[in-house]
Amino acid sequence: MPALLEGAIDLAIVHRVTRDSRLRLRPLFRDEMVVVMHPRHRLSRAPFVAAQDLAPEHLILYSIPREANLVFREVLIPAGVSPKRLTHIQLTEAIVEMVKASLGVSVLARWSVARRSSG
Repeated sequence: MPALLEGAIDLAIVHRVTRDSRLRLRPLFRDEMVVVMHPRHRLSRAPFVAAQDLAPEHLILYSIPREANLVFREVLIPAGVSPKRLTHIQLTEAIVEMVKASLGVSVLARWSVARRSSG
């Protein structure tokens, strides 16, 4: 953002909204988020997973502050829900492997796990 504001670059693709009157934001797309869990998980047959369903879970998410994390910002915090346990992992592959090992659940963009679920 500093390079953009200083005029060193003309365009930036960002994942976090910055409120600054000198900038114009144009959304490119919105990720469809899905709950990722082991096939034998208690919620695996549920047609819908609500925020409250995640309260007793070990939630595995990317390592960013809660306030910046989409799951917390748009789902858990507004519902007043905090997961029983939270682990931060920086790699999608590691999150998926932990879920496959039935160590917890995650919420990821559908595109990031689509190839894995079909194979």
